[in-house]
Amino acid sequence: MMRVSWLLPLLFAACTTPNCIVILHFNDFHGQIRPHPIVQRPGVVRTMGGFQTVADYLREQRAAAPAGTKVWVTDGGDWFQGTPEGNEDRGWSVMACRNRLGFTAVTVGNHEYDFGEANLIRLIRRANHPVLGANIRNSEGKIPAYVRPFHLENVGGMRIAIVGLIASDTKNVSTGPFGDAEFRDEVATLRELLPELQPKIDGLILLTHCGIQKDEELARTFPSIDLILGGHSHTALPVGRRIGDTWIVQSAGRGASVSRVELELDHGSRRLRVRSVRLVPLPAADAGRDAATESFLEKTFRHIGPKWDRPIGWITGAPDHRVRGAPVSTPAGNYVADLIRRIGGADLGLTNKGGLRSVLKLGPITRRQVFRLLPFDNSVVTVEMTGVQLRTVLAQGLRRGRQLLEIAGGRYGFRVVDGSRQLAWVEVAGRRLRDSKRYRISTNSFLARGGDGFAQFAKLDGKRASPLWLRDLMLRDLARNDGVLELVDDPRIRLVE
Repeated sequence: MMRVSWLLPLLFAACTTPNCIVILHFNDFHGQIRPHPIVQRPGVVRTMGGFQTVADYLREQRAAAPAGTKVWVTDGGDWFQGTPEGNEDRGWSVMACRNRLGFTAVTVGNHEYDFGEANLIRLIRRANHPVLGANIRNSEGKIPAYVRPFHLENVGGMRIAIVGLIASDTKNVSTGPFGDAEFRDEVATLRELLPELQPKIDGLILLTHCGIQKDEELARTFPSIDLILGGHSHTALPVGRRIGDTWIVQSAGRGASVSRVELELDHGSRRLRVRSVRLVPLPAADAGRDAATESFLEKTFRHIGPKWDRPIGWITGAPDHRVRGAPVSTPAGNYVADLIRRIGGADLGLTNKGGLRSVLKLGPITRRQVFRLLPFDNSVVTVEMTGVQLRTVLAQGLRRGRQLLEIAGGRYGFRVVDGSRQLAWVEVAGRRLRDSKRYRISTNSFLARGGDGFAQFAKLDGKRASPLWLRDLMLRDLARNDGVLELVDDPRIRLVE
């Protein structure tokens, strides 16, 4: 049993009346079957999550629930992409793990399409729980058969709808192929769905993979929503966020914590009331060793360790750091941008922060660490662009809600004016950018086709791609340098005071 068992009576103390619901919500699990280290503050690293930890927590919560209390488990998308356990068989084994957790409902995330719509359909057929996606459409404009728009639960005679939504810009932030799938605007979808649905229900919950900004917009637009169980932006909300009468919850992802919500069903007013919201950390050290779960994991993933966990090199130099959304260069970002520039033989190398999924710890490095940093199937693409076009690309990364591009072969500065970031200057090889000059630029294939909203890249012709994935190029780079990778903390992105 978990060491936090003594807390369970307190956790359920506010939820002793019949027809209370406790929702345990996860999002952006990204195939994190194994516990993983998280830097909580400088110098403090804690090992969190993992499937064993999550399974133990759910089992204990269900066992401790008072009579009359329903325990629901939900998931806000991005199920498997990002680890060897998740990607080795394109989510098949992770889906077997997820089936053991007893989900009430889940929604589709953008990375569920990373190996194609056909692979997603294959995974959903294996799922033993409802999979939602109200704004997914096929070529005929209909909701495809592999998802449902919503899931209905009847609790003590009260009808509660859980509506699933995925980000409408999924094609801009994922690789596909998407098959026939199209992704409608979230607000437009609810405007069409709710007039028919709401007269038939007593409570409305959204299960979304749209990001915190979109969730806030939905809460403001549709005040009748009781609760939004979010995902996609990896936004840790320790006590939730309230807009009007609507509560929003979300965790930082990877199973390191769970959003715990207590709901009370008011039969007199036929209303659903949120009684408490909190983000519960899941330290791996607190996990028990359930024999059945341990045996299942060993059998399912026994082939992974020998291939991915043997040291293949050593990382030296500056300690890596990564704060999501921070407008600064990082040692790992500098290295990947340098690698992209060298492979493309370019003046500049550019890469998006969202494509770098972990930090690089000093010391021994394994194939798993390389994969965790670069899990996506991206190659290096080289193209020529003018100084004006390059300026446009860098400015696009400064927009609200975007992440700045890591850069090699140059540097750039920005200033903040009335809350907006504006490009101030750009240097290439120590000289200021010339608008009319043509520059050779290398980037990853996701950005090259306009991913993450970098539309300027998509407009360019004459692109040339490398034949290898970026993570394989990093493995080659390690081998060429006798397994040594030196990180440099070079501030290539500057805030202009």
